[in-house]
Parts: sequence; structure tokens; C-alpha cells
Amino acid sequence: MTVRWLAESLDRGAVAARVGRDADRLVADWPGRGRLSVKSDGTDVVFEPHPEADAREVDKLRRGAVRLLLAHLAGGIPLHASAVAIQGRAIVFVGGSSLGKSTLAAALCEHAGASLLGDDAVVIERRSDGFHAVALDERHWLDGDSARALGRPSELSEKTPLEPRRRDVDSAPVAAIVHLEFSEASSKPRLVGVAGLEAIAGLLAQLTRFVVDDPLVAKRDLAALADLVDRTRVVRLERPRRLALLRETALDVVALASGGTS
Repeated sequence: MTVRWLAESLDRGAVAARVGRDADRLVADWPGRGRLSVKSDGTDVVFEPHPEADAREVDKLRRGAVRLLLAHLAGGIPLHASAVAIQGRAIVFVGGSSLGKSTLAAALCEHAGASLLGDDAVVIERRSDGFHAVALDERHWLDGDSARALGRPSELSEKTPLEPRRRDVDSAPVAAIVHLEFSEASSKPRLVGVAGLEAIAGLLAQLTRFVVDDPLVAKRDLAALADLVDRTRVVRLERPRRLALLRETALDVVALASGGTS
């Protein structure tokens, strides 16, 4: 296999993931964890886990990043995000690493009876009645501090899988997209409306793309994001970096799902 790598993401200076082409095939590689190969038309999907990879990490990869890339190939909106279903509607949390996406989704499941849809990966599909978030993950992945803040005993510091209180919703119409941001200027959680280019840019930064070298696909992606933000409430959640505020933050999001909180 001679792969022409087109894009990569780094973690502490090392390649965490990369995508490229090998003749008529698209290839994604997660060093030390696994490799995905598929024909450009979406057929002949082959995923090969690294022989020494942790089985739980491989399962998370299959359910998350692999499905995101295949969803992109099929025309969906695959996001590095978390999501829950509450009161029959989905709330999607987006933002870069370490902004609390997984922790906030877990807080909604713990404190508000939400059902987990995605811990770190969310696919949004366009259907006849609008946009729906599809369940991908079966577990939360939380570090020890977050787990303990939610009342889950943990002696570990690194992220480990935890069973959600609920996971009984396969998909839900998207009620809101929440861009996460830590701000010490805010003494408590604050929701601020976001629209237009700002809303699209925040989503584009978290879009997981398999095809990165085709202008027509890029145009399709932008059009889909523009339609999504035009039809969906988009807000920015500003809050201080304090786990003690998790319950209060979760209740604010419940109000958002109910149509409240301006």
C-alpha cells in the first residue's frame, strides 16, 4: 500500500490520525490503534485494528471515528462532539479537546435523565422532518476528576469508560447546538446566541472529513452546515472551569431543550 497522505491531526506533536488516498481507495490511519480503507464509492470497507491496541480503544474507534468518516463519505454531517437526547430532542455539544463535551453530556445523563447519543463523535443526518443526531457511543469516557464530580467512584486519572444511566434512544431531532467555552470572566454558566458565519465556523472546526481534496465535497459540506445552523438554535455556553457547577450547567441546558433561556 502506497498512501498519499493529505491531512493529519497531532496530539502532543505526534500524529494521532491521518487520511489519504491509495489509488481508488480512501485510507484513514490511527497509529497504534487501527487503519480504515474503503473504495471512493463507499464500498469494500476494511478496518484493521492494530494487534497490540487496547480492545476498548478499538471499540471506541469503530463506534466513533470510523463511523464519522464513513458518514462523511455518505454525505452526512460527522462532528467531533458529544450529544444527548432529552425530552425527545437532541442537544449537541461542540468544541475543541478538553472543553468538557464528554463531562457535560454525562452530567445531563446523571442529573436530568438524558440518554447518551455520543461521547466524542456525533453524526447528524438530514431527514424528511429535519436534522437528527444518531446514537454512536455506548459509554462515557471521563477522567477521574469528572467521574468523581458526578458521584462515580474512580481512582484513575486518565480517561476510562463508564456506563451511562440511560442509552435507550437511537436518534433524535436536533433541538440545539451548544458551542462550549471556558471563561473565568463568567461567575456562572451563561448562554449566548450565535448565528451566521460564527455558528458555521465553530461547526466547521469540528467537522470530521474523509474527502479533503475535492472542491465539490467541500462545497457540499459548507452548504449542509449552513442549512443546519439556519434551521437549528445555536448558542455558546460560557462558564468557569469548575466541576462544582456541573449540576447548575446541566439544568441550564435542560431549559434550553425545553425552549427556554434566551
